[in-house]
Amino acid sequence: MKHPNRIVYPDLGLTRIEVMTYYDGVADVMIPHMRERAITLKRWTEDIVGPVFYQKHFANQPIRIEHSHELLQWVALGTLEFHVPLGLLDRPLQHDWAVLDLDPPQNCLWSEVAQAARAVAALWEHLAVPFIMKTSGGKGVHFYIPIEPQDHRSVVYWMKSLATLLAITFPESLTVERLKARRRNRIYLDYLQNGSQRTMIGVYSMRATQAATVSTPIRLEELGFEPSYWTPVRVLPRVAQGDDLFCAKTPRCRLEDVVERYNLLPNLR
Repeated sequence: MKHPNRIVYPDLGLTRIEVMTYYDGVADVMIPHMRERAITLKRWTEDIVGPVFYQKHFANQPIRIEHSHELLQWVALGTLEFHVPLGLLDRPLQHDWAVLDLDPPQNCLWSEVAQAARAVAALWEHLAVPFIMKTSGGKGVHFYIPIEPQDHRSVVYWMKSLATLLAITFPESLTVERLKARRRNRIYLDYLQNGSQRTMIGVYSMRATQAATVSTPIRLEELGFEPSYWTPVRVLPRVAQGDDLFCAKTPRCRLEDVVERYNLLPNLR
């Protein structure tokens, strides 16, 4: 590794070798969710306020991370963020995860995001939809639903129907409106993240935020903690104790069965 003592997070004085130590500590729980997928890297040449670029290929091949040494090699080259698709490398348009990204407006309070997340979780539980919740590492919350592999266009359609139902139920706080000017400070339910070529920040990936936040799987009762709470200093001991919520073995569901079973087909204009 070049420049191991280079400060990567200026506000914290966090160095490149400390970033490496974090990723070494979470590699065993992070890599299983990256295997057999085409990874997109976000690399910084200096610190988080310096030059940055995305990388999707190496030696004319999609980037794969199958082992810890591969993960750490990329970290040594300045990678801070790992972005992961919803489909496998050999069938990228067949997604085995559905996601709903709660994207709050600029000045939204975390308490409002947490309240929205609880409402979404309540719907999933009412419909008996299995889900895993994680912080985005920014201001939002990601819901992951394990599904039977399905064409990405179908996943977008079914997730749109569920997101629209939520927006109709909570019209003052949630919206599926794509244009920011029309959202009126409501939290955007981004179901389009299920589309082709989209990626999500990987579970346990650090983010280039001043607080060095981590995209962390959480329980409902942990929504009281703001995103800045989830940093390497808290995530590492949690993982070391075997508390990896993202490894939960839940049955995969068929979204269309859920929507049709409960006749959840609002106007999808």
